[in-house]
Amino acid sequence: MMQAFIEDTRHTTIVLQRRYLKGHPSEVLVGELADELFVVENGMKIKLNLLSNRNSGYFPDMKNGRAFVKKNAKDKSVLNLFSYTCAFSLCAKMGGATKVSNIDMSKGALSTGRANHHLNNLEMRGISFHPYNILKSFSRIKKKGPYDLIIIDPPTFQKGSFEATKDYRKLIMKLPQIASEDCLLLACLNSPDLDVDFIKALIKELAPSFKFLKRLPNVEEFASEDEERSLKNLIFQREKL
Repeated sequence: MMQAFIEDTRHTTIVLQRRYLKGHPSEVLVGELADELFVVENGMKIKLNLLSNRNSGYFPDMKNGRAFVKKNAKDKSVLNLFSYTCAFSLCAKMGGATKVSNIDMSKGALSTGRANHHLNNLEMRGISFHPYNILKSFSRIKKKGPYDLIIIDPPTFQKGSFEATKDYRKLIMKLPQIASEDCLLLACLNSPDLDVDFIKALIKELAPSFKFLKRLPNVEEFASEDEERSLKNLIFQREKL
């Protein structure tokens, strides 16, 4: 079947990724990969690593979330938690943010994030990159606040780092201490086992000054028969006292 696909495909390059094999590199089956690969999304370039066994550096299903950040970042101080390769930071800067703090445990991902900013010829003033364990570094994150736009885009489960079922609440309970009086919150969740009400209940219990505004629609190419099991991008805003 694979051979038939290769023979019939219109593509000049095919890369096979075996994520089920730990540490197994991806394999170029057909053609060659350029030294510098990137995807272009709404005029923004994001570096790709198609030989990674895990993630390429770009999550296409988050396109609408990135568009929201770009549209709502003007003159804001932005906190980008679990920033990975900093695509949200690119959007915030392009949208006119004054400051962006990118937080991620992976120094390698943050290094790619810096490269992404240079790839887009963005002014680096006000952009910072911090290799923190988010759950253990709240005091350092708080010092750069308050934030006008906060993005929480964690993995559902990452051993030794984050588990949504127990750790998401630790982030939500800190929100009132780091958010500006009318802060926007983009809370993301990509677990098929946790629904929209999981986040809403945490906000109501631990950060009740934040009110639910809407759920962003998912990209059409990633439509699901059960939207509760698909990506959830929820928008909240803090009410002024």
